[in-house]
Formats: sequence, C-alpha cells, structure tokens
Amino acid sequence: MGKVGSLLFLGLFLFLSACQTNMKRAFEQIQPGMDKDQVLHAIGGPQAVTRFHGKDRWFITFYHNHKRYDKEIHFTSGLVSYVGAPWEPPAEKSAEAVDKKNQESDVKTYEDLVKARGNADEEAEKYEKKIKGTDKVRFVPQFEPIQ
Repeated sequence: MGKVGSLLFLGLFLFLSACQTNMKRAFEQIQPGMDKDQVLHAIGGPQAVTRFHGKDRWFITFYHNHKRYDKEIHFTSGLVSYVGAPWEPPAEKSAEAVDKKNQESDVKTYEDLVKARGNADEEAEKYEKKIKGTDKVRFVPQFEPIQ
C-alpha cells in the first residue's frame, strides 16, 4: 500500500502542478488583435474594468516569484489594442495639469465677474439718480436776504 499511495500522491501532485497557470507566461501570450474571449481563456478575468476614451481597460495584478506585476489590457471594438504597464496620460493631459489650468481659468473668471459687478453697481446708481432726477440740480430756491 505504501508504494501505491506514494505513486498516487506523486501522480496527483504532477497533475495539479501542471494545471497551475504561470500568469507571467500567460500574460506574455496576449497580443494585439485578440478578442476578449481569448484573453479570458488565457489569463482569466480582470481585477477591475473601466471605460476610458472609448476603450475598455482591464487591470490585471498578479504575482510571480514573489514580485507583483500591475498590467493593463485595452480593448478597442472588442479587440486588444494595448498590452503592458499601466497607461499614463501625457503630462499636459494629466489630472494635475488639467486641474491647474481649470483653477487659473476660474480665478480669471472670478476677477472678471467682480470687475463687471463693480461697474454694474456704479451704472445702476447713475441710472437710479437719473430716473429720480437727483443727478442734476433742477431747482434753486430764491431766498431773501436776512436783515
């Protein structure tokens, strides 16, 4: 029984080790032009999915030899268009650059609004005086000198 049990254990171990997927090797097999089903079959499902600029983006994280790998796969019209490291936008389109540009625009708009509002108050005051007739002296009373 000892030899049969050992052979059975060895056979089961070899079978299970052959079924394990080497994610790094599987990820290297993914090429542009593959469809989503082929990618799912090769590496399984992603940890996260987003849609950005008309592309489906799959985020994959796996470990190989105690090292973490963060990868992305982009799909355009259902086919792989990008495989590799997480995509970063150009510096001028990064969130920080866009926020800075928007903040500068907001400050300028606020200053223009304050300036326009200040002029509007002055114009409204002039208009009110004109309507009430207090913008010009219309009547000068005649006084008799005191004796």
